[in-house]
Amino acid sequence: MDKELKAFVPGLFMAWAEPGQSEPTYLGKHIVPKTFDTFFMFKEKDDKDWTVTFTVSISELGTPTLDSVTIRNGVDRWKIKLIEQYRYTLLEMALKIVVKTRTPQIMLESEYSPLAVAVMRAMANLGVESSNPVVMELPTHLKGVPTKFVRYWDGKADPLTRSELSDLTRTINTTLRKQITPEYLQHIADVYTQAVQNNKNPILAVMDSEHVKHRTASDYATKARKLGLLPETKPGVVTIETPKRKKGK
Repeated sequence: MDKELKAFVPGLFMAWAEPGQSEPTYLGKHIVPKTFDTFFMFKEKDDKDWTVTFTVSISELGTPTLDSVTIRNGVDRWKIKLIEQYRYTLLEMALKIVVKTRTPQIMLESEYSPLAVAVMRAMANLGVESSNPVVMELPTHLKGVPTKFVRYWDGKADPLTRSELSDLTRTINTTLRKQITPEYLQHIADVYTQAVQNNKNPILAVMDSEHVKHRTASDYATKARKLGLLPETKPGVVTIETPKRKKGK
């Protein structure tokens, strides 16, 4: 197998995002749908296909949440185990796909049609500039007549191939990372502390809360500890005593 593809989920060969008529919101600096589905298509050794759907939503704070996972074309124990093992990888990929392939647009209902959208897309591909309807101040009436608009998500609706998915992971890997601010690290400390109080593994709690891998969750906890938001701890020992503030702070 190609070295660049080893990080992929085994059997994954195609994926695409469907936002429907979702309202736009921000994920970092990117405009994304508030809710969307991402479809991951897998191929078994006997060449049979099966699909997993991730339904994702973006909170008011810009935090992605995996709302549901649906397996189609046969639910087997090994499929469930595979998806559970690569859950965070697939969620991260779902976010990358929707950022890279979908753009919110608005058009007059009377002018909206698949042909009109195709013409606009072709013009954009040729470098013909056009106004961005997302930032336009839209009137409620045109020439005194009530006007209706259609919001749709333009872009690459066709599935991304395995090669395109590989390129995607290389080009925007860092753009979706959470900005590490003192406020965010305080949030991490709160999640960590609450987990310890509930006799739960605090690193796993951070992983579930922030949809990150074990190493990233551990790094977040370390950064929070350096700011004094979590107490120092000995290897293998978890403490949640309120850290002492340094003088002058």
